[in-house]
Amino acid sequence: MLKFLKNILGINNDNRESLSKDALDYLELFSTNNSSPKNQFVVLDTETTGLDTSKDNIISFGAVKIQDQKIVLKDSIYLFILPEKELNKQEESAIVHGLSQKEVTDFGISEYEAAKQILKFISNYTIIAHHAAFDIKMINNLIYKNLGIKIKNNSIDTFDLAVKKDFGRLNNVNFNPANYSLDKLLSKYNIPPYDRHNALGDSILTAKLFLILTS
Repeated sequence: MLKFLKNILGINNDNRESLSKDALDYLELFSTNNSSPKNQFVVLDTETTGLDTSKDNIISFGAVKIQDQKIVLKDSIYLFILPEKELNKQEESAIVHGLSQKEVTDFGISEYEAAKQILKFISNYTIIAHHAAFDIKMINNLIYKNLGIKIKNNSIDTFDLAVKKDFGRLNNVNFNPANYSLDKLLSKYNIPPYDRHNALGDSILTAKLFLILTS
C-alpha cells in the first residue's frame, strides 16, 4: 500500500523508510478521488520569522473553515509553533506580528506535532489564502521536514480573485500590486481589520474577503 501511494502521489521520502499514520491517512484522501468537498474551504494564514522560504520558519498558524458560504468560527485552529532552530529573527518578526518570543516559547508546540495537526485540519479541502503560494510553500517545508510529504490540496488566492474581479482577467493586466495587499482590500471592501497580524484573525479576515469577492 505504501509503495502504491508513493508511486501515484510522487512522494520523495528519502529520509524515512515508512510514512506515519498521519501522513498515510492524509494521502489516502487523494488516492482515488482528488475532488475537494463541495462548497467547503479552509482559509489559512501563517506568521513566520521572515519572508525567505528557504530559511525562515512558521511560528504561528491559523485557519478557519467555510461551509455553504458561511464562516464556521467553531471549526478553526490556532497554533504557536516552536522552530527547531533559534529564533534569531524573532524581534524583527514580532514588530509585524505582535508575537513575543515568550508567547511562542510558553504556548508553542513542536514542529512535528504542528505538522500533524495542520494535515488533519486541512484534510482535502480547497485552501484559500492571500498570497497563497508563500503560505503553501512554508507549510510544505514544515510538513515535508517532519512527515516526509507535501500537501496535495487545491488552492485559491484572494489576491488573484481581487485582480480578476477588477480587470476580468489575470494576464496582460497593468496594475499596482500594492493596491491588492490584504490591508488595502480590507479597506476597499469595508471589512474592519480586527485581529490583523494574528494568524487566526487574518484567516477570518481573508475568509470574509473571499466571500465578498465570490458573491
